[in-house]
Amino acid sequence: AKGDICGVNSDGKLTNTFANAISFVVKSTDPSYVGGDSWGTEEIVGKKPDMEDTEAYAEWEAEFEAKRAVVDRIAFAGQVPVNVTGATPGQYIVPVEDNGNISGIAKDEADLTLAEYMRSVGKVVAIEDDGRARIIVKVA
Repeated sequence: AKGDICGVNSDGKLTNTFANAISFVVKSTDPSYVGGDSWGTEEIVGKKPDMEDTEAYAEWEAEFEAKRAVVDRIAFAGQVPVNVTGATPGQYIVPVEDNGNISGIAKDEADLTLAEYMRSVGKVVAIEDDGRARIIVKVA
């Protein structure tokens, strides 16, 4: 889900299995910029029909959105909500193993080990209205 902490495995692919992760990232909720992304090219989604051909355009747009729905966007800069509650501004969000999967916990800077800091996905700068932490993204 958007805001989830994910792992990156040794093939550079996303994983939700903690043991397979060599690094950790957060799925973006609303990316401002997308770099190195070729999923929306004509080779992938076909040539966009003229909007005046409403039936063909509607079919193309539905296929485009279906293909886009399986593409994960990862936050590599800026601020992003992360699906961790109970945090306070100033804490770090550290990925942890949760029954083999990946979740996150908030930790005070004074309580972090070097390994936890290096694994962390960001520092909490605010709390969203729904209680989730908003972090400044830290990329390893």
